[in-house]
Amino acid sequence: MKALLSFLVENIVENKKEVQITEQVEDGIKVFHLKVGAADMGKIIGKEGKVIKALRAALKVRSFATKERFQLSLEEAPAFNAEN
Repeated sequence: MKALLSFLVENIVENKKEVQITEQVEDGIKVFHLKVGAADMGKIIGKEGKVIKALRAALKVRSFATKERFQLSLEEAPAFNAEN
């Protein structure tokens, strides 16, 4: 699931280097923490939240098939420094 989410997000954003997806289990729910750069936050959210809702819907479809519970958390990644 993480690979699918990564594929989808990296094809939406401009700066693929700032995309980070971490996976954590909290109370039986697999939580994906998605971090993108400040410039790409608007693209991930989309007009009226349509893009982030579509990403969450993809997780929901997968949860029906696998009987697992998923959640998607969106966070802004720290500023990327090209020098380091």
